[in-house]
Amino acid sequence: MKTSLTWKEGFANFSKLVIADTQGSLLTGQGSLPLPLQTRNLDDLLENNSPLDFSVKLAPTPLSRFVKDQPIEGTAEATLNISGTFAKPAINGTITATEIREPSLPDVPPGDLLVTLTTIDEELRLSGKLKEPSGDLFDLKGRFPLTPEKWIKDPNSLMDEPLAFTANTARIDLRRLQRFAPTVLDLSGIAQIKVKVAGTIREPALSGDAMIHADRARLSNSPISDFRNSKINLKFSNNTIAISPSQITAAGGTINFNGSVTLGETPLLDLSFRGKNTLLWRGADYSLRADPVLTLKGPFETARLSGSIPIVESIIHKDVEILPFGVPTKEIARPEVPDLSVFASDELYSLPEPFANWPIDVAVVTKDPILIRGNLVKGELLADARLGGTLGKITTSGKITSKNLEADLPFAKLIIENGTVDLNPRNLTDPKISVRGNSKVAGYNVQLYLTGLTSKPALSITSEPPLPESEILMLLSTGSTTSTLNSRSVASQKALQYLLQGLRHRYGKQDAKSLLQRLLKNLDEVDLSLGDYNRFSGRHATSATIDISDQWAISTSIDGEGNNRNMVIFSFRFQ
Repeated sequence: MKTSLTWKEGFANFSKLVIADTQGSLLTGQGSLPLPLQTRNLDDLLENNSPLDFSVKLAPTPLSRFVKDQPIEGTAEATLNISGTFAKPAINGTITATEIREPSLPDVPPGDLLVTLTTIDEELRLSGKLKEPSGDLFDLKGRFPLTPEKWIKDPNSLMDEPLAFTANTARIDLRRLQRFAPTVLDLSGIAQIKVKVAGTIREPALSGDAMIHADRARLSNSPISDFRNSKINLKFSNNTIAISPSQITAAGGTINFNGSVTLGETPLLDLSFRGKNTLLWRGADYSLRADPVLTLKGPFETARLSGSIPIVESIIHKDVEILPFGVPTKEIARPEVPDLSVFASDELYSLPEPFANWPIDVAVVTKDPILIRGNLVKGELLADARLGGTLGKITTSGKITSKNLEADLPFAKLIIENGTVDLNPRNLTDPKISVRGNSKVAGYNVQLYLTGLTSKPALSITSEPPLPESEILMLLSTGSTTSTLNSRSVASQKALQYLLQGLRHRYGKQDAKSLLQRLLKNLDEVDLSLGDYNRFSGRHATSATIDISDQWAISTSIDGEGNNRNMVIFSFRFQ
């Protein structure tokens, strides 16, 4: 700070006062203050009725000099005039900020802020307005006693001075608030807020209401990412925030909620949630929805989540190839059931405290069966389970059962007579499974048993009459045993049957019929060879050759290791 100061007739005259920061001059001031040299204490100043005449100015300055933690553009300017006396001062002036803009939001129009200060009858009055080109955004009004003489004589009286401020927003573009929620993408909509501050400095009283209407919002790294036409209504008074009936719409489902949050040293929660077709989780192969009815009540540190989650309109859709039909082989290896023990329950997710400590008591049932659909498997799942423990360490109980579950294999149908999953209270991801199925094919009755924990399941496949497991798998995949397939005519017939089954699954009955007609029309030109032995490579291979003309043909083949060979053939015929 630099200044030029002179005393004359009991006044201190400031001809040039400069307050600077590391970037240069920031504030300038000039004027005179009644400061007689014989002044001994504050009482002498208060008794001095000589006038104050002082002004402070802020020249146009970039806002970035004041807000260094956030990128912001704009220019600030201010003028304050101090008059009256030390006992009864008067402060008047204006503070402006123009072309306020965030570089990260180029589509949001700039705003202009104007704040006016006036003193009337020992009361400082404030009036402010934030505007953008399309209209007003924010309106601020207030008044506060300006009685320094009383404050100096009784310092405690300052804490008992009344507050009277109001702040209203006509509308705020939610894009302006997006930087406060970095995980929210493509945020659009409006917010309206009304705030009233009353009471005293010692005991302020805050009240008002807020409405947020989000036309659209997307969350990063979340399967539930598309939020539309969501409304949140809040009312607050002192230390209580009341949530009026509000609704969030996301991914075709809704969640309605209301309740209250009582602030304080130990905040209290009393919230209720009711959903309709709410998307719980979605992946490439499944979609889970529910009509949840939940409550969250209690102190913030130990709030309890309870209620029910009825599953509705959910599906698991997976096209699978349970046997290696695509690669020719002499023997099918014993299948290996995947080891799920790598998914330890404490690795699925993590929550910070106190959320991880919140107890949970929620029933999970199937209001609508979970549909299982795919190219080979169809059926339904029914759930009657309960979630307990805490959000950080959920325990499960109850069971999941199958209904009308069957696998439509190319040459057989595997019926699951009994399938249950008994949930493990000690390990969320390691339930006990019990599956029993059977299939009748080519005069054989095949039984399949899968039992034990998912981390260590036991698979058993038997048949009547008895066959080795590899032969049973061959039977299920081709409808014949290895010995039967040694016949070239039988193998070709099975290959054609498999082709027809594949066309039916992939294209449906009508489209497959049309495609089959085109295929059969040119079938005479196709030479199909299954599992022939190549004496040059020593490998078995499957090949198909198509005659284009009397001399030209195209051939493609695949061996037991998945190697492909494609050839264009030109034939010379000698007589």
